[in-house]
Amino acid sequence: MWDEHEETSRCFWHADINDKTGEELRIHRVDGPERLDGAILRGTETNTPVSFVECGLIGATFEGVALPGADFGRAALTRTQFPAADLRRAEFPDANLMNAEFPDANLRRAEFPDANLMNAEFPDADLWNAKFPDANLMNAEFPIAKLRNARFLNAYLLSANFHNADLRYAKFLNAHIRSVDFTDSNLLGADLSDANASRAVFRHANLQDTVLADTDCRYATFTSTLLYETVFKDTRINSQTTFFDRESTFYDSSESLSRISRIGQSVKSALGRGSSFASRPTCVYEENPGTESKEKVPKSESLPDGVNRFAASRWVYRRLEALHEENALSEEARDYHISKEEAERKLLKERGDPRRHVKTLMWALSKHGESVKRLLAWWVGVIVLAGLTFPFVGGVKEPDGTTHAIASLGELGTWAGVSDVLLNVYFSVITFSTIGYGDLSPASAWSRVLVAGESLVGAILVALLVFVLGRRVAR
Repeated sequence: MWDEHEETSRCFWHADINDKTGEELRIHRVDGPERLDGAILRGTETNTPVSFVECGLIGATFEGVALPGADFGRAALTRTQFPAADLRRAEFPDANLMNAEFPDANLRRAEFPDANLMNAEFPDADLWNAKFPDANLMNAEFPIAKLRNARFLNAYLLSANFHNADLRYAKFLNAHIRSVDFTDSNLLGADLSDANASRAVFRHANLQDTVLADTDCRYATFTSTLLYETVFKDTRINSQTTFFDRESTFYDSSESLSRISRIGQSVKSALGRGSSFASRPTCVYEENPGTESKEKVPKSESLPDGVNRFAASRWVYRRLEALHEENALSEEARDYHISKEEAERKLLKERGDPRRHVKTLMWALSKHGESVKRLLAWWVGVIVLAGLTFPFVGGVKEPDGTTHAIASLGELGTWAGVSDVLLNVYFSVITFSTIGYGDLSPASAWSRVLVAGESLVGAILVALLVFVLGRRVAR
C-alpha cells in the first residue's frame, strides 16, 4: 500500500496535501499494525471507525480530521498532533501519547485507559465525558479545556495543568493530583475522594459542592476559592494548607472593590499580624458582594439563587473551623471561629436583627471568645478606670471613718494624694474581683453606684475569662 499519491511523488500517508478522502484512507489502511511515522492527514473525514491498533504514528499529523470512533489501541503516537480534530468516542487504550498535542480537538467520550499522556497538551479541547482510567498524565496541559463529567479514576496527574478548565462533575477518585494547578478552574460538583492532592493549587477555583472525602490536601492552596457546600470528610490538611493568604487580597470582580482591597492591604501592613483586620481570614463571598448576583460575576462564580453571601461565608468558616479542629490545628480553628461569628454579625446587621449588638459586644470584649489578651486588657482598663474615678466621687473610707478622696487636682502633686489614689485603685481591684475584705468601703452615694457597676462588670468579665479558657482547653 505504498503506491504514490496521484498528486505527489510521495505515498498516500506522507503526501503533504489537504483533504485526503475517507475512501482513500479506508483503501490504504490495511488490517494489522503498520509503521506510519510522520503520516499527514489534513481534513480527512469518514463516518466509518478506522483502526490504528498497534500502529507506529510517531510525529504524525491529524489536522482537522473527522475520525469519530477511531481506535488507537497500543499505538505509538509520541509527538503526534491532532489540531482541531474530531475524535469523538475515539479509543486510546495503552497508547503512547507522550508529548502529543490536541489543541481545539473534539474528544467527547474518548477513552484513554492506561495511556501514556506525559506532557500531552489539550488546550481548549472538548473532553466532555472523556475517560482516563489509570492513565499517566504527568505534566499534561489542559488549559481552558472542557472536561465536564470527565473521569480520572486512578490516574497519575503529577504537576498537570488545568488552568481555567471546565471540570464540573469530573471524577478524580483515587487519582494522584499532587502539585496539579487548578487555578481559575470550575470544579463544581467534582469528586476528589481518596485523591492525593498535596501541594495542589486551587486558587480562585470553584469548589462548590465538590467532594474532598479522605483527600490528602497537605500543602495545598485554596486562596480565593469558592467553598460553599464543599464536602470535607476526613480530609487531611496541615499548617501549610493555605485557605487565606495574609499577604495578598482576595479576588474582586469590580474595579472599586479591587481599589478597596488595595487600601485594605495597606492598612493590614500598617496594623500588623496582631490586628483583627490583618489576621481574620475572609472568603470570596464576604469580600465580593457580586457573588450574590449572576449579573456582576460569571455564573460559575455566583452563589445559588436565594443564598445570602454572609450566610454562605458563615457556612464556609464553620466548616473550615471544624476541618482545622479535626486536624489538630487549633490556632487556625480559632481564626475561622472569629470569622464565622463576624459573618453572622454582618448577616444579623443586614437583616436588622437586634442580636447583632450581642455579637458586637462579644467581638469588642474577647474577639468572640477567642482572645485572652483582649479580655485581660478589659480587666485592666476597668480596674484602672474605676480606681482613678473613685477618689473624685467621694473615695473610700476605712472602718474608723478615715476617708481617702481627692478634693482638688492639686492634691495629686503630694505624696498623700498619690497614696489616696493608689488605695482607691486597690479598692477597685477587690471590688472587681468581688473579694471584699471589709477593710475599705465606699464613702459616698456616687462611689457606691460605681462599686455596684464595677462588681457587675467584674463578674461578667471573670465569667467570660473562664469561658474563653475553657474553649482553649477543649480544643
